[in-house]
Amino acid sequence: MSYGYNENEDSDENDNPLMAGLWMDDDSLAPPCGCEMEFIPWMLEVAAVQSNDTLLDLGAGDGRICRLACLGYHPPSSPSTLHSCSYSIGVEIEPSACTLFNSGIIKDDLEGRCFCLNSDLLDINFDKPIQEVEGVTVITVYLLPEGLVAIEDKIRAWLNAGEAQGNGGVKRRVVCNTWGFKGWEPSRVVKVEKFNYTELFLYDIDSIPLHS
Repeated sequence: MSYGYNENEDSDENDNPLMAGLWMDDDSLAPPCGCEMEFIPWMLEVAAVQSNDTLLDLGAGDGRICRLACLGYHPPSSPSTLHSCSYSIGVEIEPSACTLFNSGIIKDDLEGRCFCLNSDLLDINFDKPIQEVEGVTVITVYLLPEGLVAIEDKIRAWLNAGEAQGNGGVKRRVVCNTWGFKGWEPSRVVKVEKFNYTELFLYDIDSIPLHS
């Protein structure tokens, strides 16, 4: 099944900072390579990404999650349907990855809907990461366990703020790939058999530990 994006088409593989087995940085909070393209629809389906959502991807790499969320994805449980978000923002610290991301935005004609933010994910406002878009409702995360520890307080604050604001009736949620927040109670856990039972963890306001 094609999702409108070929992960190898944007550059020669020797110049691609997201090649499997190549660390983007010695102290990176993210795994060494980007999420497999065919796996992304599972993440988006678990998060129930719809047309009234604004998605924020932390450690976005070449923007594959953001781009697919805007282009439209086929939920694995209902492959005949197509869903997409309203806007997406990807936060990426590596300039070379941002170059690929921005090239993809232009290629896919997603300017004005999909945005690349070249920044440290610890330095941004999760609710309003850029001036053009506000009201993030979904956050996608593919970070190492130490990365999840680093963003935990910001995620907690973002979920609490959404509950206080009402967020237009859209419940804020977070989906984590492979690793989840220690001590949190996910509202849903999905093991994707096709990808070696990789786990996806869905969190919302009710997932926050009571002692937090």
